[in-house]
Amino acid sequence: MPVTFTLGELQARAGGVLCGVDAKTPVGPLTVDSREVAPGMLFCGLPGRYEHGRRHASAAVERGAAAVLLNPPEEAGLPCWVHEDPLEAMAEVGRMHLQTAGARVVGITGSVGKTSVKVLTAAVLRGRYHCEATPRNFNTQIGLPLALSALDPGLDWFVAEMAMRGPGEIRALTAIAPPDVAVITNIGPAHLSELGTMEAILEAKAEILERLSVDGTAILNGDDDRLRTLRDRAPGRVRWYGLKDADMCIRGVRSGAGFVEVDLADDSGRQTLRIPWDGAYQAHNIAAAALVGRTLGLDWTEVQRGLATVREGTGHFRRITVGSLTILDDTYNASPASMQGGLLVLAAESGRRVALLGDMMELGPVTEEAHREAGRQAAVAADRILAVGSYAAWLAEEARLAGANVEWVADAAAAERWCRSELRAGDHLYVKASRAVELDALVARLREWGGPS
Repeated sequence: MPVTFTLGELQARAGGVLCGVDAKTPVGPLTVDSREVAPGMLFCGLPGRYEHGRRHASAAVERGAAAVLLNPPEEAGLPCWVHEDPLEAMAEVGRMHLQTAGARVVGITGSVGKTSVKVLTAAVLRGRYHCEATPRNFNTQIGLPLALSALDPGLDWFVAEMAMRGPGEIRALTAIAPPDVAVITNIGPAHLSELGTMEAILEAKAEILERLSVDGTAILNGDDDRLRTLRDRAPGRVRWYGLKDADMCIRGVRSGAGFVEVDLADDSGRQTLRIPWDGAYQAHNIAAAALVGRTLGLDWTEVQRGLATVREGTGHFRRITVGSLTILDDTYNASPASMQGGLLVLAAESGRRVALLGDMMELGPVTEEAHREAGRQAAVAADRILAVGSYAAWLAEEARLAGANVEWVADAAAAERWCRSELRAGDHLYVKASRAVELDALVARLREWGGPS
């Protein structure tokens, strides 16, 4: 069971004022969603994209919330913890729970692959240790405290995915959960629209190294030339994974429908590891997770035992059978590198290969060229292409120049109509775009449809 603190203990540590509630009231995990409230939880009323969470304070208390965390003023008649900076109060609560749980931290960031590396690293460490990881997309200054507040005591390791949209955000996350091991998967153009240059992205990701102790370890992708420049930035030791000049070297990779098998070598010899996911690009993610495990003292048997618990469909890429249609659902998000990796999976499929590709967001000055390059790649990988969204018009144009059978539509609704009309029995449909295009909802509707007859 997660640790509980009294409201008085939280207030004494983080500040603020208690109103209409006994300081001895115990509280359990945090939540920002009134629909998820269970008795004894602390509901945090934060401003949202469309409305302020304080509008749901009464509903949260009715569901059993012990109190509501709000910035001033308090909600009349409700048990409140009033704080000038609720986000900082949440951060302090997260720190308290992490310290009480006793867990050390593996922090993971990068432009592509950090969620997969999180899942794989947690699986590897469970080969020996009691380990938990950030659930869902709890990788922000809101999500990380939510995850930490639900930790059980006696935890050995906590694997924390750390995301950012600008400078200072990863620094704030490491202030909540200072990493003992810091992993950076790569530096890519995601968030280029906010940060402006690849060098700025590198600096923002490198913030994860700042709170490493001299006893800590940085685990870096040695095939990324920008990460190689961080060799002297970590206060502790640096270990590398990749295809060459690495502590964990990728010697070979084989992939097929629903599996990836990678040959790895470290100073103890060579091992073969397998997971039930798609895509040869997962080799680097497996290597990163294996290197974390080996760095923390696991033998190869323990690494393999942990990875054996990885389940099909637990990564972002899912293979879904809908009647006679196979959907390669890669709709979690999109970047140039991840779209290229998914198209390589599609290219290896049998039967007719259909690529449904939408806008990739936040690429700034490289937006046009990234979509054009994706169009060239899709022309090789797919027998038929549907491009979705304004940026994807460049993708469609480039694919057409390469001789591909390609069409363009404006949005997901039009894409659904196209799928129902144009897909055939036996097709393999690869679906990829940034979240804003809402192709994940399209996949859900295609599943309800049942596929072509």
